[in-house]
Amino acid sequence: MSCRSLEQTLLLDSARFSATKREDAERHAAGCPECSQALAKVRSSRSILLSQSTAVPSDARATVWAKMQVEERSFFGPRSIAALGTFAIAAVTWLVFLRSAPEPVETALPVIAVEKKPAPAEEGVTFFGGRILALPDAKWHVEGRSLLLESGEIEVDVLPATLVEVITAETVVQLVGSRVSVTRDAQGTRVRAVRIVRAAGAAGADGGKISVKQGVEVMSLEEERSVLVEPRAPKKRAVAKVVPEVVLPDPVVELKMAREVLERDSPRAAEIAERVSQRSVPAEVRVEALAVLADAERRRGSLLQAARSYAKVIDHPRGRGYAEEAMMQRALLYVELKDYSSALNELTRLEAQYTSGVSAPERAALAAKIYLERGDARAAAKVLLEAKFDGRSRVFELRRREVARVLEDSDAALANKLKVD
Repeated sequence: MSCRSLEQTLLLDSARFSATKREDAERHAAGCPECSQALAKVRSSRSILLSQSTAVPSDARATVWAKMQVEERSFFGPRSIAALGTFAIAAVTWLVFLRSAPEPVETALPVIAVEKKPAPAEEGVTFFGGRILALPDAKWHVEGRSLLLESGEIEVDVLPATLVEVITAETVVQLVGSRVSVTRDAQGTRVRAVRIVRAAGAAGADGGKISVKQGVEVMSLEEERSVLVEPRAPKKRAVAKVVPEVVLPDPVVELKMAREVLERDSPRAAEIAERVSQRSVPAEVRVEALAVLADAERRRGSLLQAARSYAKVIDHPRGRGYAEEAMMQRALLYVELKDYSSALNELTRLEAQYTSGVSAPERAALAAKIYLERGDARAAAKVLLEAKFDGRSRVFELRRREVARVLEDSDAALANKLKVD
């Protein structure tokens, strides 16, 4: 026996070992062929002994106690302990080295450690096109409407009416209404289709689509499967760039989405509406997109841009249904910008085109406010007295009382006329 730890290994299952020493002994036995074989034999023998039973004669207990009483010296004297130790060593030696190998005993299969890959956090990161579910070691960022993946794995869940691109060093993956897993490593880029949603409506069966660029070839994943795009060596000569066919979402669906997010996310609504207005769409859809764009720009504080967008709505051949409201909004924007001359010009044009329109009381009240800001209370009173419309308007009544209070000291007759009317 060449290993100095054999004796300690054979006593591994003894209760006198601490947890730390037990782990050290187990680790040594796993790496030492001699100790590993000896320990296996000891444990196998122990298992066999514990599984067998031996019949004990009924008078054995009485016989043993009778002989023990005859002995006058202590059983635990020095000579007895020495004899017992010799017997224990001989028994262990016989069990380990001299006894023939026992019959095979059925044992449990070895446990194989499997490295588990952490799953992406299901809550993910919400962006304009849907959600991004990324593993902790993934390196990626968003640029406009594209996701740039440097390394690691991400899952992208894209809305049915939105086009999103995932770009790596090897490929460009275009998604519409689908969920994919994209992995970037030394082997290249792996794209796995997790879910493809077939959107109903104008988009038809192409509502959900995954396009993967391989070199200069573009292929579509029409079902849940995977594709590997391997890295290619850089080419010295120029290669003509092939632009893959892009399946654009239905503009009507996009405009509906823009209106839904207008109040809580005006920048996103503006982005969607502007994208639709620049596409080749019917005139009715384009003018509606311009109206949504103008409202979104006004809400996010881009007042001059909003005024220009409202002007496009007013001048559009199909914009009559939006023109009166657009003119009123332009006048309000100019007042907010302190450009009173432009505001009055817009109100004059509005009165000429829509004399009895629904904006009449609000138009007169706004003009009176501008004249008060300029210090011309009589001009404000004239606008209010000449205004004609059906029904009553709270905004108009409040403005009339305000002008009357201003004129009480300078022109009591005109003030009383405002109160009477």
